[in-house]
Amino acid sequence: MSFEKLNEDVIESGLCTGCGACAYVCPTNAISITKKPRLTGRCEGCGTCIESCYIFKGETSNSLDRLKIFAAYSKIEEAKKKGQDGGVVTTILTSLLNKDMIDCAAVVVGNNKDRPNVNLARSIEEIFEASGTKYGTAPIISVLDELDKNERVAMVGTPCQIKALRSLMKNNSKYRESIKYLIGLFCMKNFDFNRLFKGKISGEDIKLEDIEKCDIDKGVFQVFLINGKKIEFNLNELKGCVRNSCNYCSDFEAELADISVGSVASEGGYSTIIIRSSNGLEAFDVSKESLNFVSLNQEDISIVDKLTSLKKDDNV
Repeated sequence: MSFEKLNEDVIESGLCTGCGACAYVCPTNAISITKKPRLTGRCEGCGTCIESCYIFKGETSNSLDRLKIFAAYSKIEEAKKKGQDGGVVTTILTSLLNKDMIDCAAVVVGNNKDRPNVNLARSIEEIFEASGTKYGTAPIISVLDELDKNERVAMVGTPCQIKALRSLMKNNSKYRESIKYLIGLFCMKNFDFNRLFKGKISGEDIKLEDIEKCDIDKGVFQVFLINGKKIEFNLNELKGCVRNSCNYCSDFEAELADISVGSVASEGGYSTIIIRSSNGLEAFDVSKESLNFVSLNQEDISIVDKLTSLKKDDNV
């Protein structure tokens, strides 16, 4: 089967998450991806791209159990300042790098002025540069092409990207050897960069170069400007900016990650952390000295449960 079949069944139908797996595995480098995959070379009809796509194959995996769940924020001032909701992901990545548990981390970089891009961060400084949430997606799997031989990488991604990575790891030992940790981010829905920033936000006479940062808090999308002003949009106003594939995704809490992280259920300035595997326990163990953490009660945890159930019910 050829790329044409993948294009018809997954990409043009709106199911494609833009993970980059098909472009990465193509043996002739005939597939390129920015917003979505497209054929830019000669397709040999080998079917490798189709075999890499968990959506095309209808592949499902049992979610990993919650081994531990708690809230935390970073003791590292720069991580807390630059990172999202206490800088937990930044702190875990820098701890893994400092302890020689990884050689690099696949992270998304951007400033909400241009479409997000993927970078292999090989230094603490590069990890800090990638801190904070990016609204829009980047083909995170495509960065695996840049790994040097025997390099160990931690991958950070949304639930759909974590699913794609697990699929690659399940079907090829090469990926299991190089990908050491999967850190998943809570995600109800994500946005199409052009529709959100170049459409909705620019349409409100907001210049993208004037944006300092963006955030979501209690159903409100917040745009913080360099001049100190804050512009707010109710998330219902932004439904037209949501990526098409998000309407079919049923995973809120990144159930196949080693560690899942998000702000839901925690107080402001904290992140909720869910440990799901022995790898996750290992990553937490080397990071805990740099984190302040507190327990969550059942009422807090039920908020995560509610959103998990809501996304499954809405999108299954």
